[in-house]
Formats: sequence, structure tokens, C-alpha cells
Amino acid sequence: RIQLETARLYKLAGINPLAGCLPTLATIPVWIGLYRVLSNVADEGLLTEGFFWIPSLAGPTTIAARQSGSGITWLFPFADGHPPLGWSDTLAYLVLPVLLVLSQYISVQIMQSSQGNDPNLKGSQAITKFLPLMIGYFALSVPSGLSLYWFTNNILSTAQQVWLQKLGGAKNPVKFRSPSLKQARPERRPRRR
Repeated sequence: RIQLETARLYKLAGINPLAGCLPTLATIPVWIGLYRVLSNVADEGLLTEGFFWIPSLAGPTTIAARQSGSGITWLFPFADGHPPLGWSDTLAYLVLPVLLVLSQYISVQIMQSSQGNDPNLKGSQAITKFLPLMIGYFALSVPSGLSLYWFTNNILSTAQQVWLQKLGGAKNPVKFRSPSLKQARPERRPRRR
């Protein structure tokens, strides 16, 4: 019954509940393709060029995978007080995941501030507080080129959202209710006991 009423409410308001998923779903194949391409190229040793401060777009994960496994083994264990890659390379590789966590956190804050203080969103807001940390952990385990794409996509998506809300005239449908919603009130039915 709740699902039917929710569907009716969406129809009255003229809102497609899946409309917000399209941009995210469109980037998933790109992300998977980039992951496979960058991983394969890095495994072949063809992605050794640096980019700004990043020593190699292959990232430390492929170096660690060739040496002792996978994941974040490039950070630990410390040998004689130094990470396996040395301090300079380790810090250079850590800059991008830290920037990604910060940009993701700012993006989440911007999105949540546009939603208002809806008590129904408390559960999802708790999850989104930990999402940037989880994404940062994933960024430690993938090629640096993919983390760079993730960071760039996040910055551009957030800038687009800010522009649409502040300068582009986009309105949040939750804050601005449709007149048809105000007129259409559900019938009161007596409760069963």
C-alpha cells in the first residue's frame, strides 16, 4: 500500500524517481572500462609516466601487486621506519586519495544542504558521512589514473550541481511543492482494530 501511494505521489508531482540515477549509471561503464584498461596497461609496464606530483599513473598498487600481493601493501609494513616505497613516493601517492576524500566530503555536504532537513533522510545521511572514507580506501587500491578520473569527475559533477542550483535556476522539488500536490489530499479511512 505504501508503494502504491508513493507511486501515486510521484505521478501527481510529475517526478520520475529514477531520474537522478541516470548520470551515475552512465559513469559506471566508463569507470569499469578505465579500471580494466589502466590495470592491464599498468601490469604490462606501459604506464610509467608521472602526472604532476604523481610518480606514475599506474600507481603504487601495481608496484605492490608485482612485489608482494595487492591492496594497500604499498603502505605497510614499515621497514626501518619507512614505507616500502619510501616517504617521498608514498606521500605523493597519498595526496590524490586525500584530495578525493575531501572533495567527496564537500560534495556530500553540498548535496545534503540542498535537500533540507527531511527527517526521512536521517538514515541515508548517516551512510553518506562514511562514504568519502570508503571511497578514499578504494582509491588506495586502484591505479592512480583511475583515482585521478574519480577526483576530476567528482569536482566537475559538484561544480555542475552548484551551478544548476545557484545560477542555472534548478529548483529542488522537495522544497517547492506542486500546486496539484496541495490540492490532492488522501482520503481518511478509519483504522482497523
